Amino acid sequence: MAKEDNLIPLTEQPPDVAHELRVKGGKARGQQARERRTMREWAIALGDIPVTIKTPDGNAMDTTTLGAIVAAQMAQATKGNTKAAKFIADLLGEMVQQVAVKAYQPLVVTAEEMASLDKWAKKK
Repeated sequence: MAKEDNLIPLTEQPPDVAHELRVKGGKARGQQARERRTMREWAIALGDIPVTIKTPDGNAMDTTTLGAIVAAQMAQATKGNTKAAKFIADLLGEMVQQVAVKAYQPLVVTAEEMASLDKWAKKK
């Protein structure tokens, strides 16, 4: 294990060594991205597993893992859990906020207009 005093910043490394280290870092980041993609694929695959859940009225209901997650979040939301309520609202698309951005143009006043405004202000 390298100690901090043995580490040399990339800016102080010879150009070829720094390049090699950057390439290694890029490859490691690519591998990490591929693993994340795999985790997403696992989540999708595991979400389709059939399960049986108990409904609030006591009956059994067949659904998928994702269906069970939504049902559990819905139950928590009805009990007042705001994070669960936000999850459900996000899922339904209710929390999407559209922000209108207005672009204001700067007011440009010429010297003539300014003089005219000054005369008008003095009359008042």
